[in-house]
Amino acid sequence: MRYFCSLILLCALAACDAPPPTEPEREAPIAAQPETHVSDQQLSEQLWRQLATRLNTLTKHCEQQHDLIESFLAAPGAQSLQQAQTGWRTLHTQLAKTAPVHGLASSSPDLFAQLKRQLNRIAPYPIAPGYLDSINGYPYSGLIHDFSVPISRDTLRNQHQLTGESEVLLGLHAQEFFLFGEGGTRTAADFIQQTQDTEQLSAHQRPENRRRTFLRLNSRLLCDDMQTLSTNLTAPSAPYIGLPAASQLALWHKAIAAELDTADVNHCDFAPGGCPRAAPILRATKQILALTDESSPNLIADDPRLKQKLQQLSQTLPDKAAGAKQTPAQTPPSNSKSQQSPDESGDPPPAPDGQ
Repeated sequence: MRYFCSLILLCALAACDAPPPTEPEREAPIAAQPETHVSDQQLSEQLWRQLATRLNTLTKHCEQQHDLIESFLAAPGAQSLQQAQTGWRTLHTQLAKTAPVHGLASSSPDLFAQLKRQLNRIAPYPIAPGYLDSINGYPYSGLIHDFSVPISRDTLRNQHQLTGESEVLLGLHAQEFFLFGEGGTRTAADFIQQTQDTEQLSAHQRPENRRRTFLRLNSRLLCDDMQTLSTNLTAPSAPYIGLPAASQLALWHKAIAAELDTADVNHCDFAPGGCPRAAPILRATKQILALTDESSPNLIADDPRLKQKLQQLSQTLPDKAAGAKQTPAQTPPSNSKSQQSPDESGDPPPAPDGQ
């Protein structure tokens, strides 16, 4: 009996020491997240960084194209020429992706006078091909056949647009003419190095050798000018940097409007199939606008005409301009001399085998 009483007492004491039953834990209410807001200053800085990245990418593609040209000149042939031509199309597309740069120069020429001068070295258009080399009806025209003028850096710099804007010796479209020729009929034979004098010409005066010198110099100077453009435009002393953020965004709006208005204008006279610019410009514009969310100032919100233009281009180039997956175009045989034009996305045709 005493044993049972002791057991009951121990149980009672244990019950007293046990912790009280706990209530189920309640989840803390989730605090409302503040709306993300991008200030004018933040948006302007993001846009400028994106532009700097595009310019840096452009200069890298130019160096790659220069390497392709050097390879072609080292071993002129149908395949190496085609590779240089394909590289040129790639570089042209990359230039189109820096569309706001051109828009800044054309829409605000007083503020960006230096930028406009730089672009007149990089991509002047249109050009007079007879100022460069022979054309139909004029087999001995242009710098290539003016043997009294040496082909040098100074010549290309000093006589570029000497008496008219179309008298072009520098830039992407002069290179286009030399790589594709009039009517897209360029052959590698035009660049085979000649070592023998003729009755009329010394070896270094022969057109093939002068073309080689010109193409190499043009390519080198083009990359130098693109690097200078990138350095000057994004330097702390650039005209854009010192402006208030609201003014900077206003410049972006004007630049986008200027480029969208000319996006569907073809800027190639010699590359077969032309060089569509609309798709890369549209893609670049959409990436710019993607940095602007609903709570930050939209660069085209108050411009119905510009919104309509953007919508029209988007309908003309559905999905592809937005970066949708595409079925790769069939790669031409390595010995093919035909030139494919860029597809609707604005990207260049695939490189030949071995590139």
